[in-house]
Amino acid sequence: MKVHITSTPEFSEEKVNEVIALLKSVPGEIVFEKSPTLDISTLLRIDDRFENINEIEALSFVEMFELARIHRANRKADLNDDDIVIIITSIPNDQYWFSAVSEKNVFIYGDEWDLISNVDSKFSVAHQCVENVFESLLGIDVFNIKDDPIIHMETTGCLMDFCEQKKDILVKILSATICDKCYQRSIELGITDIITAHVVDLLEMIRKEFAISKRFSSSNPTEIVNVDKEGIISIGGRKINFGDIQQALYIYFLKKIDGVQNNKLCEQKSEIEKIYTEIRGNTDEYTITKLCCKKIKYRNHPEEKIKPTFETNRTRTKTAIKKVVGETMANQYSIQLTTDESTHIKKFKIPLKPNQIEIHPRFLNL
Repeated sequence: MKVHITSTPEFSEEKVNEVIALLKSVPGEIVFEKSPTLDISTLLRIDDRFENINEIEALSFVEMFELARIHRANRKADLNDDDIVIIITSIPNDQYWFSAVSEKNVFIYGDEWDLISNVDSKFSVAHQCVENVFESLLGIDVFNIKDDPIIHMETTGCLMDFCEQKKDILVKILSATICDKCYQRSIELGITDIITAHVVDLLEMIRKEFAISKRFSSSNPTEIVNVDKEGIISIGGRKINFGDIQQALYIYFLKKIDGVQNNKLCEQKSEIEKIYTEIRGNTDEYTITKLCCKKIKYRNHPEEKIKPTFETNRTRTKTAIKKVVGETMANQYSIQLTTDESTHIKKFKIPLKPNQIEIHPRFLNL
């Protein structure tokens, strides 16, 4: 059976690629494939709100599943009726669920996993992909979810736990279990043990990787992050090979150790541009504005609505860090989305202490 994974255009393509690579790492009966990203022109045929996609507060379940239906119609030459379509999006749904499935269509909310766990979000999103594939095979009816006896309203550690309290998702990720009742239903519905075994193998892989990352992310990093006179960034003396834009972004967040409110990134563009100019020797206002802002007015051009590149470059900084410190340690040095415990304000920040950071005065004093 085939599962086609796509995303709405504002979601980081790098993150989608990471999720698919993780799922593909476990061979078996379920074949995960990348499907082309939904484009704005297609979405505008559904609703003109997509013209300002980054400002959509929420979509209903019906609207979310309509995205999958349209994607199927556009890709009918590549998709069979029995194939499952998964759409990963950073647009919230009006029930604020992690994900939902209707027949062969799935949507997954791919943002804000940092607020639940400091482990890389690719593991949680991949887990949601596996869970919803299994729920699709079980014939779960999302519009009558609380009346379905197969759904556990209390958290037990089974894949079919409802997890009304969001942090309970960690329980079933770390349990990687399908209970006897759910397994029996899968048999009654004709789901082969080959498919169920692949689901279990995927869950176990995610559990192991998640558990290892969680263990290391709870410890305190001991290596110093250094920015030298040329703006070269190293961790424990090992150079991180950032692109210029990621380098400027990372130095900026090293300087802003208390974090930056997630909805005020656009206000920070001049500071990031100063760092970028110091690195490059010339400025690039357009690139920096695209990094931080949802709209852009460049010189004499009319105002343009854009897809901000912040999430893409946040993912790229983490990818570069992984190559030096490894998968399990990368979160300790990466730009994370956090919630301030006293104000409940969401902020992006690097979870380091001031004594773990050394920045050359050339950049510190900008």
